[in-house]
Amino acid sequence: MNKKSFNFEAYFCNPVTLEGGWDIKMISVFAETKIQAKEILKKVPYFDCIILFNYEVPMNDADVKVYENGTNYRILEYINGYFQ
Repeated sequence: MNKKSFNFEAYFCNPVTLEGGWDIKMISVFAETKIQAKEILKKVPYFDCIILFNYEVPMNDADVKVYENGTNYRILEYINGYFQ
């Protein structure tokens, strides 16, 4: 199977107090299935819960944009086999 990018809107905990629902981020997870993407997302530091699933995009050898709050982004270089 090919890797895909699954984009979620999720709550994150306060990194100091660990209070839940502290910040909302749009985050893309690279996986083969949506179920696998959810399991990977649960391992992200300070992850609280998924608010909603936005979309799925097939991945090729290309740059990936990671959006935070729908406006700011940084470009990460996508490397074959890096996202497991």
